[in-house]
Amino acid sequence: MNLLIVDDDLTSLKLLRAELESEGHAVFEAHDGVDALALLEHQRVDAVISDILMPRMDGYRLCHEIRKHARLHDLPIILYTSIYTSPGDEKLALDMGVDKFLKKPVSIETLVAALHEVITMPHAAPQPKSLQEVEVLKEYSERLVNKLEEKNTELVASEGKFRALVEQSIVAICIVQDDQFVYVNPEMQKILGWSEEEMTSRTVSDFIVPEDHALARENIPKRISGGVPSVRYYLRMLHQSGAVLQVEVHGSRTDYNGRPAVMGMLLDITARKQAEDEILRQTQQLRRTVEGAVLAMSLVVETRDPYTAGHERRVSELATAIATDMGMAGEQLAALRHAGLIHDIGKVAVPAEILSKPGRLSAVEFELIKQHPATGFDILASIDFGAPVAEMVLQHHERLDGSGYPRGLAGEAILPEAKILAVADVVEAMSSHRPYRAALGMEAALAEVREHAGVKYDAAVAAACVRLVEEQGFQFSA
Repeated sequence: MNLLIVDDDLTSLKLLRAELESEGHAVFEAHDGVDALALLEHQRVDAVISDILMPRMDGYRLCHEIRKHARLHDLPIILYTSIYTSPGDEKLALDMGVDKFLKKPVSIETLVAALHEVITMPHAAPQPKSLQEVEVLKEYSERLVNKLEEKNTELVASEGKFRALVEQSIVAICIVQDDQFVYVNPEMQKILGWSEEEMTSRTVSDFIVPEDHALARENIPKRISGGVPSVRYYLRMLHQSGAVLQVEVHGSRTDYNGRPAVMGMLLDITARKQAEDEILRQTQQLRRTVEGAVLAMSLVVETRDPYTAGHERRVSELATAIATDMGMAGEQLAALRHAGLIHDIGKVAVPAEILSKPGRLSAVEFELIKQHPATGFDILASIDFGAPVAEMVLQHHERLDGSGYPRGLAGEAILPEAKILAVADVVEAMSSHRPYRAALGMEAALAEVREHAGVKYDAAVAAACVRLVEEQGFQFSA
């Protein structure tokens, strides 16, 4: 069948259309009675399904006009409604020539059954006598007036409830139109210290810190124009005392006296921002303290082993460069830098004469040297770096194939940061002077890394190190 649905509620219209089309019907749409009559002038349909309450021409009047029409008078009509639900409403509909009166919500099964029923009805549709028509239209007018009065009463009641809710809200609420506060609730007045009369007689900009005027000018028009449905941002506003308040603004488009406006909700977050700033200050202070402690520990090692002065700093420098090239950032990168600066802290437990011995070490002496990662771990384990710095120090002499020390870890058991430290440590040591040998140079150091990449050293780390030196020209700072 060809069906015409008449409804100003687009959601209901689309849903009903989809259901009827799934039943195999061809469906046409109109948003009120005026549109429906215009469509019926050129489009043949088998039945009309119409809501009642619509702009310009409602369902009752649409039915009346169809029944008076010379060509359309016998067209089957179904009215469905969620507003006109009394027995008197149904009687009026039937008196005006409606074939079936249904109350929303209505199932598709009920509607399809009603369609088949009205299609098979006889539609002789004699024109109503003048007196009958007058009585029907009188009843229609009375019902329309009563319905409008009911809706107005409901609107007034709902507006009253809304105002009570807003007036009692613990959230500051305002309505802005043309850079003017046209409404501010008591909480808004309380937060800013101004009266409603003072706020509504001045521009919004008068209450905003000058440096934030541009921010407000950008967001308010954007919401009024519908550019964004809602927005959230932070603003500094002026209290009546002159104090600056930090506020969080949530704004959305609304209508006020028939014109676009913005309804805003404000939260005073001054105390929260002060607490956040204090936490940030303390965090920065803590970081400076950690930095100072790390540098102090690094100097302790240099004092104990003057022949390798700068070794830890240079290892940290290369390890950080390798890690950055591989995409490491943030706290993880900072932790690696700290670990590099103090990776040999455990050497404080090794006798100075062994550290500075010019000849080859004995087996016993080498065993003492091999304990420095574990000693370093013991020294650092009780310090909360916010990252496993102590573990990185412990593992910086471990090797991918398990040949390292002190634990003989292998593969994935080794931290990624420790794998980076291992390569940086070897490259710096081989390219620098030592008490027991002259510097071997950067070329020899890179050859070592290349030869054992994927065996002793992580292949990706080795590749990044070679790339940094040979392609990007990395050099240790003086």
